[in-house]
Amino acid sequence: AQMDDKLRTEAVDRVVKMAIATGLTNLVTFEGGYISHENHARYIMENRSLFPIDIKLFYQSSDLDKARQYNLKHVGGMFVDGTFTARTAAISNKYLDAEGDGRLYFTQSDLNRQILSAHREGYQLTAHCCGYRAVEQTINAYEYAQSVFRRDNTRHRIEHCELISDDLIRRALELGLILSMQPNYEHYWGGPGGMYHRSMGRMGLATNQLRKLLDAGLIIAGGSDYDITEINPWMSIHTAVNHPNPESRVTVDEALRMY
Repeated sequence: AQMDDKLRTEAVDRVVKMAIATGLTNLVTFEGGYISHENHARYIMENRSLFPIDIKLFYQSSDLDKARQYNLKHVGGMFVDGTFTARTAAISNKYLDAEGDGRLYFTQSDLNRQILSAHREGYQLTAHCCGYRAVEQTINAYEYAQSVFRRDNTRHRIEHCELISDDLIRRALELGLILSMQPNYEHYWGGPGGMYHRSMGRMGLATNQLRKLLDAGLIIAGGSDYDITEINPWMSIHTAVNHPNPESRVTVDEALRMY
């Protein structure tokens, strides 16, 4: 059924109150485009001055006309691969409990073209990438964009980045990428016997390598991916400090800085 702005107001008000109750004063949301309803993006932009906290919108598409219309500085949120829960995240081996090795939704040339277009116009970009192959494809596209049109301090992002190799870490650092990650995933899916481990075996014990990423010099922006996990940042901070893999644990100070 079509949602009207009265119901939309009630829904946003509920989430904002939940955020304030946990101490949050700033939310990032992905609306519009081909994933979320266009009216959600319109509603956020028309009412942003009325919200009691800051809500930043990433327009969830490569449609730059819409981004210009809303006078946004952020675009993206395109799904480069699927998710681990659906076994469609693009990994380097076959899943143990499903067919195939995940799915990439763009060719490299298509992703290069979309990212270059927004990069050239000065936008901050982000892309949903869960598995190795999606992270690699997106880093390839960011590198291509920089080779064609050099920009400094782009603050381009990768959302999730649950699996990444040492070589991709090095390349992400050279590009100055920000990794938007959700430590809570480890609370629900991590560790021996967890969903990551059951679906990928040994590789599933090397997910969300917070310690290695911080030691390499990368910036991690902590988030909840609400409503995939609860909006409360304290649970995520706890999980980052008590990661199921002891080698991936961070200090309390580092976890606070992520948030």
